[in-house]
Amino acid sequence: NSPATNSDNAEPRSGRSRLLSLKRSPERELEERTKGNSTQKASTANAAPHPIALNPPATESLPVSSAPEVISAQSAAFALYERGLVLLDGGNLKDALGLFQASVKLTPSAKVYLSLGDVYLKLDKNNDAEKAFQQSVKLNPEAAEAQYGFGLASFRLKRFASARDAFKKATVLSPNMAKAHFGLGLAYLELGQLDAQTVQVRILEKLDKKLAQQLSAASPQVNYSCRFSVCQ
Repeated sequence: NSPATNSDNAEPRSGRSRLLSLKRSPERELEERTKGNSTQKASTANAAPHPIALNPPATESLPVSSAPEVISAQSAAFALYERGLVLLDGGNLKDALGLFQASVKLTPSAKVYLSLGDVYLKLDKNNDAEKAFQQSVKLNPEAAEAQYGFGLASFRLKRFASARDAFKKATVLSPNMAKAHFGLGLAYLELGQLDAQTVQVRILEKLDKKLAQQLSAASPQVNYSCRFSVCQ
């Protein structure tokens, strides 16, 4: 995998010297990599929040206005969006990106900005991704996936406080979104809030024990006890 092509601003890192290396494709599953030597300090180097989920209803239309010219613009925007989704599913990121950009120029839409942010993440354009998710959140603050996407982009940019806040909003909107709890736990770890991270481990023990183990392994101070689930 290639490093990000754009230069992203980063927040100051915590006192611990951890090298953060987020996964470069949001479609790959996270792999747990822990060091065998118990004396070595575990890190978040290979732990990253999960990719956003994009499964919008194919029949859903953009908001419709009574003005004929506006209706025409919205219909054209939706057609561009649908074509972009087909290209995105086929892996044609460049052309999908162009169609999504054209769509939001005609009619701003929360779900199109969500797809736009997803493409930017796949292209490692994290600053652009953060902006796209921010627009999606503005248009629909109650969308957990948009909040999560904003948190993921911020996390990649090492803006951990911003990532923490976005992940937290996502967990409030969707309490069973395991990947948001995982991202929140990693953000807490980067900010040195270990007690708060432990809470996320306990929540994940109920939702996804594999993520609970991965989050626990990221910090030697947190012990995965299998308290709420049966370990396999």
